[in-house]
Amino acid sequence: MQVFKLFFKVLKSYKGVILVYGIVSFAVAFLMTGPNSGGAAKKDSDEMLRQTPVNIAVIDRDTGNMGEIVKEFVKKKNKLVDIEENDEAIAYQLYWRAVDYVLIIPEGFQDKLLVGKEPAFEGMSTPGTYKAAYFTSELTMYISKIKGLVEAGYTLDEAVKLLDEIGKEECTVSLASFVNENQHDAATVFLSFVPYMFITLCMGGMGMALMRFNEKEVSARMECSPTPLYERTAGFICGTLFYGAILFVVVMIAACAVSGGSLLSDTRLPYFIVNILAMLLLGLSLGFFAGIVSMGNNMLTGLLNIISLALCFFGGVFVPREFFGESVMKVAKLFPTYWYIENNEMIGAVKTVTPAFKRSLFSQAGIVSAYAVAVFAITVVIIYRKRQVK
Repeated sequence: MQVFKLFFKVLKSYKGVILVYGIVSFAVAFLMTGPNSGGAAKKDSDEMLRQTPVNIAVIDRDTGNMGEIVKEFVKKKNKLVDIEENDEAIAYQLYWRAVDYVLIIPEGFQDKLLVGKEPAFEGMSTPGTYKAAYFTSELTMYISKIKGLVEAGYTLDEAVKLLDEIGKEECTVSLASFVNENQHDAATVFLSFVPYMFITLCMGGMGMALMRFNEKEVSARMECSPTPLYERTAGFICGTLFYGAILFVVVMIAACAVSGGSLLSDTRLPYFIVNILAMLLLGLSLGFFAGIVSMGNNMLTGLLNIISLALCFFGGVFVPREFFGESVMKVAKLFPTYWYIENNEMIGAVKTVTPAFKRSLFSQAGIVSAYAVAVFAITVVIIYRKRQVK
């Protein structure tokens, strides 16, 4: 009991550092959760799939009718913006984001189209934006359709009229019945940042407390104390588990807050808890490891930054795994955080719990727990070697 109390007394002396790490990690999670935080109303599938209008300016340098045809095409789904035809004005409008994309129809555009060639248009977009990418691909497809109809014997006007009639036909897009509409809700997004929060707070909090106990003078005094080794060990274990329980409760309260309380009645909650507890074990093991091997605050901070950022980047916490190449994905699967994110996304998307889902959930949570056990075992070996040297 004395060691347990002393453990938290030392933790209290580092409350400032723990608070900073907590604020930073939770701030990252809340910011990345975005407008869904606070239990905001969910958008329906129609709203989610609606195209965002783009401000587009068209500069027509061709003598044919294609300039007007393209302008009419732009007006259907986007906003047509007037702009002066000089480089300075174009650069000014793009810089101040008055327009998102400037489309230039070069001379001879229509003539090339009518003789069966694929005419190329020029374009300039706002730096650092991807808004115009969808419009560009859509316009390219539209021109290709006109070219195909012209080659089939239609006149240019007939081809444009036919495409307009086809474009008026609408189709309803809705989520499939087996897809959970809540798979990208605030709670699921927030919980995807649990690895960063646990690793940071365990290594930055618990790690510092253990490093203090591991100092030469403190360690020597504890060895000389009448408290037997098993009591000291039990005190450290209880203190670590209690600290982990506090982190778990704080994270769950935050997750419930961003979901507007709906997480408490969510059928996915037990499965989220299983996944979170597996990640908590890994965070505590890493904190135990950092506290034992670190020889000072600088070393601990360096370990914390390297381990937390590496695990979170390669695990898909900070960077969506959809952006990973094949070779990067193979490497990512070696990190325990990858399997946590795999579980989190699977739980978020589940609509019907099946035996296959449970097998995947527990096997992947087991992988994370196995990494935690491995880190703990390595740390125990390091402690044993240090005692032998003494």
